[in-house]
Amino acid sequence: MANAPYDEASSSPPLKPAQPLSRIRISLAMKGVVFLALPIIIQGFILFRLWELQDQAKQNTRQCRIAAEVSETVSHLMVDHIDPVTSIFGALDKDLDLSEDYQVQTGKVISELEKLKSLLSQSPSDVALVDLSIEKDHQVIELGAEAIKRRAEIRRDNEARKHLVAQLFSMRQYYEPLFHMGKRMSSFVVDESPAYQAKVRKDQKQFLDLLFAIDVFMFVLGALFLYLHIVARLNKILDNSKKLALGENPDKPAILFGLDEISDVGESLHDMAAALIRAARKERATIDNASDMICSLNRNLIFITSNPASRALLGLAPQELVGRELIDLVEEQDRHHALQSLNRIVQDSSGTGGESSFDLRLRHESGTILDAQFSAVWSEDSQSLFCVVHDISERKQAERLQKEVMQMVSHDLRSPLTSIQAILDMFRQGIGGEMTAEGENLLALADRNAVLMLRLVNDFLDMEKLEAGMLELDRSLTSIDSVFDESMQIVKVQADAKQIELHAEPSALTAVLDRERLVQVLSNLLSNAIKFSPKGSAVKLAASETVAGGIQIDVSDQGRGIPVEMQSTIFERFKQVQGSDTKIGGAGLGLAICKALVELHGGSISVKSAPDQGSTFTITLPGDGGDSA
Repeated sequence: MANAPYDEASSSPPLKPAQPLSRIRISLAMKGVVFLALPIIIQGFILFRLWELQDQAKQNTRQCRIAAEVSETVSHLMVDHIDPVTSIFGALDKDLDLSEDYQVQTGKVISELEKLKSLLSQSPSDVALVDLSIEKDHQVIELGAEAIKRRAEIRRDNEARKHLVAQLFSMRQYYEPLFHMGKRMSSFVVDESPAYQAKVRKDQKQFLDLLFAIDVFMFVLGALFLYLHIVARLNKILDNSKKLALGENPDKPAILFGLDEISDVGESLHDMAAALIRAARKERATIDNASDMICSLNRNLIFITSNPASRALLGLAPQELVGRELIDLVEEQDRHHALQSLNRIVQDSSGTGGESSFDLRLRHESGTILDAQFSAVWSEDSQSLFCVVHDISERKQAERLQKEVMQMVSHDLRSPLTSIQAILDMFRQGIGGEMTAEGENLLALADRNAVLMLRLVNDFLDMEKLEAGMLELDRSLTSIDSVFDESMQIVKVQADAKQIELHAEPSALTAVLDRERLVQVLSNLLSNAIKFSPKGSAVKLAASETVAGGIQIDVSDQGRGIPVEMQSTIFERFKQVQGSDTKIGGAGLGLAICKALVELHGGSISVKSAPDQGSTFTITLPGDGGDSA
């Protein structure tokens, strides 16, 4: 079935379409190996062929030398084999004993035949022919030696002489093949070998010409490959980098000769450019939609760019703001401060990229005055000030209102409360005459409420001073034991009312600190411990020296403990630990003030607590008392 799914047991898997060459990944190293190996292989083949031709020429030369020696030996043999026959007939004609001459002459013939056999050792057929001649020569030699011995008898017997002559001349048939072989060898030396050598030289020249042509072709091909595949692509990447630096969109790199490291760099650059463009669009959208005015100024404090928030802040559209001087928009009394601050930012930030912020008043296009916070940074590269202008008019109004409230609390609440306390003291001393028991109770209630109100006012004022950085420490060398005694004396009445034992472990430690503020911190912690401790329990104070040479103070109680989820927030303003079984008053400023005062000494405060197992507040102060306020 045409649409049946592939079945591994019955059919072959469908073929995937071939991947385009431009998408095949081939590394630069692999391309370099292929590019270098191809000409090496071609040149190797040509050099091998040249070596073969050279070897053939050497073999031909060696064959030519052997053929010349064979031809020369055959020529000598054709001459020398006559001498023994001459000696035989000379001995018969003159009746001389020429045995020694004959022996020398035949030995020479045999020696030349052996030499010929050695020269023709590579040709079995020629060796067989020489062996036959040697065999027949030995027969003739024996015949000739016998004839010399019987020379007198053969001289008298004509038939024997004729028979000897016939046998001697019958040897010609064995020498004729040797003669033709010598002639063939001579022809090879004279005709065939020079022609073959000329052909070899011609072939060698052709191969050398081909090798030169291939080298030129590979050089041209390599230059084109290097330019098109590497130089041109790197130039394209360089052009794209320049476009990217100018903020232009780079071109998509062409993929040639497959994927490789250069194409990876090109695509990475293109992807980076796309990411930068997306980031620039997001940044532009963020700037355009920011509620704060974001702008840039040149060295002369003239607006270069601005986002649309300028319309809401100053009543001017960005295109209306560009080209105007900042100083024209600054309230006249703040112009010197603005110039001084901006010039300091330019001078201090040159080459460092530093930034700074300051407040000044700006004039809206409608004429109204607004408070603004300038955050500026100078860019040495673009020679521009990049600024963020935040409208702080509401914050400034709140600060002015807060200051008025502070003044009201200080003069309109604390002073009358102090007067009320003084009057109550006078009544307790009997200035109004003797009071009834009910009057005494009402007087004590009024006094407690006045003390609570005055303490709340003082806590509020201390908190404001701490946050404004207006509270200074009066440091001196102080005994920790004396601080413990004074702090316990302040809360003694409160502790006695709940029958709670106050215990301080003696330490004999001293430190440079503000005694009054440390007493304030410890009395606050002791007061809280008494509030949350059961009747008849104990609250302990202990001091010890830390490893770093500082002082650690622990305030421990046996109260209900602090829930884990609240331990990280109890040092914040207006935070209190509340329970369904207790109704304890307070504004929630005490621990926040304790934390601020301890930190003003350069120390830290923390708490460890578990439900129904009490709490331990730990104050750690530096050995030298910390930095001065």
